[in-house]
Amino acid sequence: MSPGPIRARLPPPVRKLFHPTTWFVLTALFIAYATTIPWDYTRPPSLDGVHWVPGWDSTRDRIWSIPDMVQNVVLFAPFGLFAHLGLGFVRRRGPVFGALLAGLLGLLLSISVELLQTMSASRSPAATDLATNFTGALGGGIAAALWERTLAARFHQRLTALVRSRPGLLIFGLYLAAIVLGGLAPFIPTLDVGMLRHQVRLFLDNPWGNKPFGALLADGLLFAALTFLAARELPGLLGRDQLGKAPRIALAITFTTLVALGLEAGQLVIIGHSPGLQDTVVGIGAAFLSGVLALAVAGDQLHGAKMLGELTRVRPAIVFGFAVLAPALRALQPLQFRPLSEALEAIDGWQFVPFWALFRNINLSTFRNVFEAAAIYLPLGYALHAVGKPARFGFLACLILAEILEVLQIPVIDRVYDITEGLYAGLMGLFGAWALTRLEEEAQGRSRLSLDRATTAPPPPRAR
Repeated sequence: MSPGPIRARLPPPVRKLFHPTTWFVLTALFIAYATTIPWDYTRPPSLDGVHWVPGWDSTRDRIWSIPDMVQNVVLFAPFGLFAHLGLGFVRRRGPVFGALLAGLLGLLLSISVELLQTMSASRSPAATDLATNFTGALGGGIAAALWERTLAARFHQRLTALVRSRPGLLIFGLYLAAIVLGGLAPFIPTLDVGMLRHQVRLFLDNPWGNKPFGALLADGLLFAALTFLAARELPGLLGRDQLGKAPRIALAITFTTLVALGLEAGQLVIIGHSPGLQDTVVGIGAAFLSGVLALAVAGDQLHGAKMLGELTRVRPAIVFGFAVLAPALRALQPLQFRPLSEALEAIDGWQFVPFWALFRNINLSTFRNVFEAAAIYLPLGYALHAVGKPARFGFLACLILAEILEVLQIPVIDRVYDITEGLYAGLMGLFGAWALTRLEEEAQGRSRLSLDRATTAPPPPRAR
């Protein structure tokens, strides 16, 4: 099978945007921006409010908040990752010293931020932040070193074979991973037996759960799409390409049911989650409805994709319908409204400052929400590029859709207008176009997927 032609090549600026060096710079700027909000440097530098002992909150006279420490590690891990992948002077130090240098760069950035906070009226510098930020950057550097030395070549080889033979299976796998990650983020299991008992008690007291109906619609749509993709791709993974439509759909429904049950069981031990049977019931119900839809509209085309973007070209109404409806349902959930005048009164100027609403009350759920909000726009950018639209078109489409939805959600209960949504929605539109183009180039054997050879390969030895 020869892959189809690349439909719309990416301009050089978009390619450079997804180079690890660019992401290192963007990550550094983002950390500096996010950790200095709200820029209230109204007092002279002072060390009076500094927490000098790592891991100890001297104001409350207790151990530092574990979720806060985890947040810092997570925030700085990408910085260390891209430092090792994108900076030649870091990578040339080798896996051990390179990772350590990435951690030290994170520590240097952290020190700069903490020094600024000595002048802040609302923030207090802490040795705990220095320790956790260094740990996060070091961990990211170690992950990058392990990737380059042990995993990159093997991943590249297997991905090349997959994208050439079963590209639809790759899309199915990525979509499944996104659902699992979104359902279990921030992936921090509780080690507290008392908290686990509390979770079980809450479940036993209210096994159905307390999500409003509108919040369940978005989950149902995700599971319906998973079932549709599973019906097309799962039989090929199991070596059953010749299965008829009905057995394919039965297999897909069974698979989605197991995923829904597994996610709810996993949430019992994950901090920040409260499982309920309503999520499982909605997932299983959506799987059955999706199976009925597949029987009605698939015809003879319920088979694994032979080419990247095939489903978009064959069934554009289904793909684009999902790509627009998924972010719309997520933005407007729980579909409960308040008076518009009351909603407008709650808006202030800070909501038009990027990332202000995001970091105003940051917690572990923040990372999950950002992941979900960003990833849900990727299919639209990917699908638009699959039908020949340039990357900038996908960027604008995702940005405009996100901002329209942000305006529409102003009167929705428990939703807050945030201009930031459009920024990472547009970025994910670009990412979808970039991903499709690089996969197609990979299928044609013309480039590496993850990083250029000059970036991933270890540097040649110096001539003596």
